[in-house]
Amino acid sequence: MRLSIFVFSCAAAVWAGTPVFGQTVYPIDRAEILVESRFDVKVEFPGLAPPASVVLTVNGVDHAQVFGRAATLIEREEGRDQSALLLRGVSLSTPGQYQV
Repeated sequence: MRLSIFVFSCAAAVWAGTPVFGQTVYPIDRAEILVESRFDVKVEFPGLAPPASVVLTVNGVDHAQVFGRAATLIEREEGRDQSALLLRGVSLSTPGQYQV
């Protein structure tokens, strides 16, 4: 059975009261993933995101509840002035479309 990952929008970070949205979300919105298959989730931000302000939800539920653990925030990716949120080796047990 296949599981469609359908991404309408992505994680929101609040920086000085202004919402900042991830510029890139992986897997892409056309990804099809088998139920229980392991995959990585990455949300890249266009600038530096304050750690306390980053929020990631999956179908409106906190990502830690959905995946069973919290994501890692990379405050400054490889010397660039941008942040990323990363979850490696997660899976979903229910088929359907998911909004991040």
